[in-house]
Amino acid sequence: MYLNRLLSQNAMNEMEMLEENCNKLSGMKFPNNVPVLFFISSENVETTPGWKEKHVEQFGNNGKNKLIVLNGSHYLYNEYAPKICNTFKEWDSAEQVDRS
Repeated sequence: MYLNRLLSQNAMNEMEMLEENCNKLSGMKFPNNVPVLFFISSENVETTPGWKEKHVEQFGNNGKNKLIVLNGSHYLYNEYAPKICNTFKEWDSAEQVDRS
């Protein structure tokens, strides 16, 4: 079942369009009115020059944006699901208070 979803026509199309889509999005930022919370892996920061900086560049000018580097591999959601969930809830709660 997993492989069927992994190798679906949509997934294959997405892989074929990856470079073109990345080029279209290059240099774009999130709108200033959209708060962003990024979780990125320390492994990607260490092995990919500019990884952290590229994420920060996407922020736009919203002072609520936050980037958190977690110690681990690219698949942080496998390693840190509870921490990511709790951190998001805290961040979102603070954001909700600021909006009222």
